[in-house]
Amino acid sequence: MSAGRAFVVLDVGGTTVTVALVRGGRIDGDPTTVASRQDESSSDIVGHFAALVGSVLTDDAVSLVVAIPDPFDFDAGVSRMEHKFAALRGLDLGAELRARTGLDPVFVHDATAAAVGMWVEQGRPVGGFGAITLGTGVGSALLLDGDPVPGHDQLWATPYLDGTFEDVVSTRGLRADHAARSNADLTVAEISVRASHGDATAAAALHWYGHHLGVGMARYFHAAAPDVIALAGGITGAWPSFVEPMEASYADHGGTARLVRSTIAQPALLGAADLAERRLG
Repeated sequence: MSAGRAFVVLDVGGTTVTVALVRGGRIDGDPTTVASRQDESSSDIVGHFAALVGSVLTDDAVSLVVAIPDPFDFDAGVSRMEHKFAALRGLDLGAELRARTGLDPVFVHDATAAAVGMWVEQGRPVGGFGAITLGTGVGSALLLDGDPVPGHDQLWATPYLDGTFEDVVSTRGLRADHAARSNADLTVAEISVRASHGDATAAAALHWYGHHLGVGMARYFHAAAPDVIALAGGITGAWPSFVEPMEASYADHGGTARLVRSTIAQPALLGAADLAERRLG
């Protein structure tokens, strides 16, 4: 990246939204993470986004980069989501943000942005590099020598068991499985803490989660056969409780990549700015 070029990056997730100024490939100051407010009206959601942008905006910011999940028309800046940010469906989010912030928005797939950030973290390896983001939903991406490879962002929607992969391997999937075992409605963080303290029910739910995560990754990336698959996102906070069943089922179903956990807190922020930099040239 250019030494001083600055981007305001908005990383939009179903649970939280994070904003930061990224300058020259480094986060300038501390990112701000707040609740997503995804169930509010379109006006309130856009106003919330604009206020976050304004909180870090500087005179030298060249663009606003929005990392956002599928389904989304990234060229047009229009959301197609129904299960998250439903009020934004069909709205020209690019025009709304441009009018409110004065910046020209660039929209990038959040999982691709995270993949690029993790690829940089891993030392920019050559070859195939898969990435998975685990949170409210499931994001996926594939890079080849650091460049996004189209067609690998639909892991979340692939048929799995009686629904989609995201129905099972997601925040709601993990919580539902734990609730079915215990009749207790706990957050992922609470399940993780209980598992770490020896709670058998919580441990079983995370074992179940890891098993299905491994199966899904092996099937989805089978043809691409990446050398590395990196994982990031809030649910990786429970990594010690699901890594072994994940690795076992991944290998049992033909997976050959090295599986690694990202250790950087906000890979999508750095990756989104990197992708925007490439577009600007």
